[in-house]
Amino acid sequence: MKRSNIELKLEKALNKVNNIKGVDGTLVVDNQGGILYSSLSYDNVDLFGSMANIISSSSEKLLDLSKQGLIERILVESVKGKALFLSLERAHLVVLTNKKANIGMIILSSKKSAKIIKEMDEIKEIPEFVESIPSPETAPVIEQEITEAVPELGMESSDIKTKIVEKEEISVASSNPIEEIIIESKTFKAAPKITETKTVEKEVGKRKIADESLLKPKITAKEGKKASAMEIPVIKPPLSFPPLPDIVTVPGDLTKKSELIIDIYEAIMLAMSIGASKIMGTAPARGMLKKSIPYDESPELLDGVDVKSNSSLQFNVIRSNLEKFPLETRQKQTIDGFTKIISSITDKYGKVMGYGAFRGMIRPEFKKIYASYGPAMEELGIKEKIHPELRELMVS
Repeated sequence: MKRSNIELKLEKALNKVNNIKGVDGTLVVDNQGGILYSSLSYDNVDLFGSMANIISSSSEKLLDLSKQGLIERILVESVKGKALFLSLERAHLVVLTNKKANIGMIILSSKKSAKIIKEMDEIKEIPEFVESIPSPETAPVIEQEITEAVPELGMESSDIKTKIVEKEEISVASSNPIEEIIIESKTFKAAPKITETKTVEKEVGKRKIADESLLKPKITAKEGKKASAMEIPVIKPPLSFPPLPDIVTVPGDLTKKSELIIDIYEAIMLAMSIGASKIMGTAPARGMLKKSIPYDESPELLDGVDVKSNSSLQFNVIRSNLEKFPLETRQKQTIDGFTKIISSITDKYGKVMGYGAFRGMIRPEFKKIYASYGPAMEELGIKEKIHPELRELMVS
């Protein structure tokens, strides 16, 4: 297969890095997780783009929010090797190494290559994705959260290094345990307090409900205004989850029954889009969703359907497509089609971010869905056909 011009340019720019002893391969990925170049020999290389984007984008967001300057590089260390991530502004460079690699030499050589790559016209022309921000009139209603102050991180050098020791058995290159992650930025500033968000719940009888009060972090008299000013805002995806009807029953009319089915699936797909955006940001979530949609398996249902800028599917197009199906078979075709779509997307998300992490981010929305549509989903056979990893969330 003929290689593109940008692949040849990137191969030339990374030739020295690829030839360093201990380098297993290099990868260049754009800001939506698309692979521009790869010399990796691993299976499922297409997943590396999304994983690289999650790590790089999250680290950039962390440094930006904490006013610690532009990101320079990230080094992920495991028991069998290292993964180096360098920012290319609108793309990312990833270098995978084994234990024999001279990481200092690789960092120096990779920085030189990164400088060359950033100046390429093809890289400069990559669209800069800007997440949409809801206006005050249409701003989403989001569940109340509390922020809890976390002790300051110690910083000793002008080339700030934040080390995070990980116990999770997750790695970009393999299933080896990650030993540490080092994020380096260009500037040094005093470490701000980092806030951790979590939903507060209180017991009401035997049922848990979300506490609607917004609790503030505890601030000592000495901290005063300084502590308040150092609070980091929590970035929300530009999607909000709409209010759902109370417990729904399945109508006998075929048209109304079909409308109910598509309403259920729209809520499920919206919950999945919100969950992915929470983890990786809207742009990578949009890119990954586009790659995950099984157009070949459901061509009639997905005809002309694209992913919107907020990472949600064009359900207005899907609804138009469904109106072309015979009313007598529409229910079965809709359920069969969305079973394939949801399974494909869930498997892709699970491989990239882990099923547990994904379930954790969509759990609040799925609880609302099941509280509203649960009996109808069981009667219609939607629950039994949905992906097993998502079915776990559908409990009373």
